[in-house]
Amino acid sequence: MTVKQIFSLIGGSIVAFLFALLGIQRKKIVKQKEEIKEKEAEVEQAEIKVKQAVKVVEIVKDAQKTEDEIQKEELEIQKEIEEADDEEILEIATALINDFNKSSRL
Repeated sequence: MTVKQIFSLIGGSIVAFLFALLGIQRKKIVKQKEEIKEKEAEVEQAEIKVKQAVKVVEIVKDAQKTEDEIQKEELEIQKEIEEADDEEILEIATALINDFNKSSRL
């Protein structure tokens, strides 16, 4: 075997080794890309859940405001009833019934 053949074999071995490393690196890159896609999908799902949670919180806050307004109105009506005499109570009750009837027709 000549020196030229030995260097040729060594060069071929180095090239083969480099191609093997390149193949391994490509596989690692493909795996990393797949992992990145999975993580991106998880992030998107988390963002959707956060948006839904924000909507739920807004709905609960609106419901609480409505409940507070209803309670306030009930207290005002209760005060009017307590302060009113029998005739005024009948007028208040009639007004409430009329308001209810008007709103139920809509």
